[in-house]
Amino acid sequence: MYVHQFFKDEVFAKAYEEDIPAAKRLKNLAKASEKVFYDVETGKLYGNMGIESALVIPEFNPIIRNFFRDFFEALKHIYMEKYPEKIANELAERSVAEVEGSIMLSRIFHDNSYIKNTHLRLIDRLD
Repeated sequence: MYVHQFFKDEVFAKAYEEDIPAAKRLKNLAKASEKVFYDVETGKLYGNMGIESALVIPEFNPIIRNFFRDFFEALKHIYMEKYPEKIANELAERSVAEVEGSIMLSRIFHDNSYIKNTHLRLIDRLD
């Protein structure tokens, strides 16, 4: 619950700063999330929040689902500045999956470049 609230307040909130252009909002969101992903302790906590936690402790499913729903909505909101809703929806879905995959790879290979490269690809979609 704490991780979700932190992301809502410190990361996802960047998507709704309407006075900032979409690409810059996404850069800010990525930068804020990288601080968490790269941190040894919080990164491990976040990395364990996904599917493996849901499989081991089914009671976490609603919490995890809400986290990913908020993540998806934040990205969709940014993409809607450039794309129609249907495309923004698809890009947000794809983006969440890409970020989650990059986190897994960064943990397996001990290499944060997977996360950084994924964020750059997400931002490129707005250029």
